[in-house]
Amino acid sequence: MRFAATLLFCAFALPALAMPAAAQEDGQTRKEKRKDRLDKNNDGKVGKRERRRGAKKKFDKDKDGKLSEGERKEARKAMKKRRQKRMRRHLRKRFDKDGDGKLNPAEKAAFEAAVKARRAKHKKSADTNGDGKISKEERKAARKAHHAKRKDRRAKRKDRLDKNGDGKVGKGERKAGRKARRGKKKENWDKNEDGKLGKRERRGARADKNNDGKVGKRERRRARHRRRDR
Repeated sequence: MRFAATLLFCAFALPALAMPAAAQEDGQTRKEKRKDRLDKNNDGKVGKRERRRGAKKKFDKDKDGKLSEGERKEARKAMKKRRQKRMRRHLRKRFDKDGDGKLNPAEKAAFEAAVKARRAKHKKSADTNGDGKISKEERKAARKAHHAKRKDRRAKRKDRLDKNGDGKVGKGERKAGRKARRGKKKENWDKNEDGKLGKRERRGARADKNNDGKVGKRERRRARHRRRDR
């Protein structure tokens, strides 16, 4: 009888004791798990194509390898929701002056006023006939203008990097572009001209996203958010 009881204890207690060790072994965050799932070429980062492939797989409900109009609509809706959530999170961090992770009444009022002002700005730029409402056509036109602007920016970048004029940006050209950008950053930010970037100079170079040799108001704010996220 005692032997049977010991066997029963081993059968139930040992797997339970082993569970925390297994959980610790698999102690990956949600972000790390997503990265492992999407990173197909194992280069340690999730590229644009891999991200797109992951999104396609997620929203392709009928598994036909293509996104139908309905699936595309769902994907756009989910991405918009995610973008809005991220924007609100960044804004919250920006207005959390005492850094306690919560907004007190004064911080909340400032945050809500900023959100309202942002919405009003977007509404004003999209409302072309000035009737105070954004119609379906105006929304469509605003989206079209935004996409055209982004397309133009990409085309300019492509023209700048495509040195052999084959219409594609190869790996070598991309690498050369990054090297030229780093060189320009060094030239702009090596203030004491000692041939290397010190701690303060490196910080300024990292924050300077448009490579103009100075850190603007928006770049400073983004750099502050990145430091908080670490």
